[in-house]
Amino acid sequence: MRIRSKIIFVVLPILVATVILVGVSSYFSAASGINRIARDFLGFKVLELQKYADSQYQLLVDNNFTEKPEMVQATKGSIDVFARSLLQSKTEIILTIKASGELETATSELKLLPGEGSALVAQLKAKPEDLSSPVLGGVPRVAKGFYFQPYDWYYVVTETSAAFFSDIAAIALQTGIILVVALAVAALLLFLFSGTLTRPLRTIAGAMREVIASGDLGQQVDVGY
Repeated sequence: MRIRSKIIFVVLPILVATVILVGVSSYFSAASGINRIARDFLGFKVLELQKYADSQYQLLVDNNFTEKPEMVQATKGSIDVFARSLLQSKTEIILTIKASGELETATSELKLLPGEGSALVAQLKAKPEDLSSPVLGGVPRVAKGFYFQPYDWYYVVTETSAAFFSDIAAIALQTGIILVVALAVAALLLFLFSGTLTRPLRTIAGAMREVIASGDLGQQVDVGY
């Protein structure tokens, strides 16, 4: 293999590895940051909803209305109205789901497919403080919720995954484009640079071949670098 080719095949992988490492690092940093934003965004709403639900139920307890269905229903309605006031996008949904996995209420139309409700409840039970990633109605979503013992169900605040993580896909695409462009530019520059770098070596090698062929040891070669 010629020296020029060797230089290209040695340096180019180093450049590629550097670009890949930077791209992967940027991707995971962005993913981590957006995941934290999603957790804090939904977590704040969950906390506000939990405080309101607790306060409303405490009013029932304080007034001895817990056994009156109409008052309990009115309290549920009040919590639902408050939940709707927390919504900020058309794709955001706040729902209540029974511990059995059955959907009780939702702030917008939502039809759970078989197994989705029980899977969501399982995630909430396993890691109640973490951000869940359920599929609801066939749509990937992120969710955070809390168990409300008086009604034996979960209040859950959800948003589509795309609302938070679509930018991550854009970052991955941009990283791929940058990698391809960087490879092309690096290959071109290496080809040109390696030619300049090896020119004195080629001059010397040519002179040595002439010396060997002619036996004339008096030849001289000017090497600038």
